[in-house]
Amino acid sequence: MSPLPLLPTSRVDLGELKSQLAKRLGAVRARRYFDYLQRLLSQKLSKSEFNKLCFLTLGRENLPLHNQLIRSVLKNACQAKVPPENGETLEHTDDRNKRLSPLQAPLGIPFCQARVDRTRRYLQWAGRANIDRFRSCLDNGELCHTEDLRKRMECVAEIQGMGVAADCAVLLNNGLDTYLKRLIKSSIELAAARVNCETIKQPLHLQEAHGKLINGGVWLDNPTNVPRCNMDLELQDFTGAMELNPQQLGANAPLLLEKIRLHSLTE
Repeated sequence: MSPLPLLPTSRVDLGELKSQLAKRLGAVRARRYFDYLQRLLSQKLSKSEFNKLCFLTLGRENLPLHNQLIRSVLKNACQAKVPPENGETLEHTDDRNKRLSPLQAPLGIPFCQARVDRTRRYLQWAGRANIDRFRSCLDNGELCHTEDLRKRMECVAEIQGMGVAADCAVLLNNGLDTYLKRLIKSSIELAAARVNCETIKQPLHLQEAHGKLINGGVWLDNPTNVPRCNMDLELQDFTGAMELNPQQLGANAPLLLEKIRLHSLTE
């Protein structure tokens, strides 16, 4: 008896779709797109942010290929009876008639009432007005007081059975204050450079308005007497400063920079 012919697999070749995307987008845009997709799957990027970044990266003409890729991934995941491409096989047992027994704690691990009580206290604390106070600090644009921050840290650390020393809150507050001041300083420096550049581009008679005529020549006044121009710090100044030196954002600089760019686009 001749062997039965092998049935063709219904799995979609994702490598071919990725190659088409890379060919249409180019190396840089394709790498950026797959990085966004990886962040979305790892829950480091929200769905709304991914949609906006994906549209900017792919363009309207490549969205059908993106949708086809997502549908193919879901289709392959639903093909339970088809083995993966790397040849690995999974053993399945049909235990439909087997009843599932209730879950029990493993031997040697007693029921910890203290941990449950701590979790319950934390949930009760989360519903109190303390959380509103922290939100109001964020809305007011100023850091939390050290004592309030220490209480917040204690509530979070209590779940893990740990405590918080008094100087921990001071160190965290000072570090955050220094971090934010450094970001603001770089933004101000970029804004000042922009204002100076715009001043240089002004006509000569406007520049001479800040000086005085002596023996037919133009002399600048004492810098202390020169009226200071009003400089507004704009969102584009902050975005530009972060793009020029993304390392100042810290370890998550690429992700934070993408969020800053996305926020500047929505403004």
